[in-house]
Amino acid sequence: MKPAFIISFLLIGCLVSAQTVFEKQVLQIINDAGHNFESFKGEFKKISFTSPDTTSVYYTTTTILGTKENTLNISNFFIFYDALVADSLKKSEAKRMLQEWKKKLNFLLSHGFESKKYEKKPWNPSEDGWTFSNGDLTVTLNLYSKMGTSSSYFIYLSVSKITNIPDIKN
Repeated sequence: MKPAFIISFLLIGCLVSAQTVFEKQVLQIINDAGHNFESFKGEFKKISFTSPDTTSVYYTTTTILGTKENTLNISNFFIFYDALVADSLKKSEAKRMLQEWKKKLNFLLSHGFESKKYEKKPWNPSEDGWTFSNGDLTVTLNLYSKMGTSSSYFIYLSVSKITNIPDIKN
């Protein structure tokens, strides 16, 4: 009985400190948004050409706990820190994980950020998600289906900052 109690106590301690690491990482990224995420900018990865803008993609100097493929994307109009939460998920599994991450972010961003359920838009391929906004800073958690399939899904976490609002002429 005593060894089981000790193991349970240690596991709970690990979970609490793991959550604390996640919280610290996300808050550090949010706090660095005012400095264009300079503290997290790593080696240059690639350049992406999209109209009307060009985006430079960089590796990051840290990986948010529970994510992979963290990148920093910089353009004339925005800058965002992107992290892949999970990929190759079945829809039900992806929806469950999306809700778990939403709860984490709700807890973390409950002071100062407005939470809103994602509204499907024709120009955005996201199928579901949440947006947490505070001025020009936005934290998004989005669920996507892989191109050409409705049986494989992935989730992205992004922290973005608008740097320049484009003048779009109709």
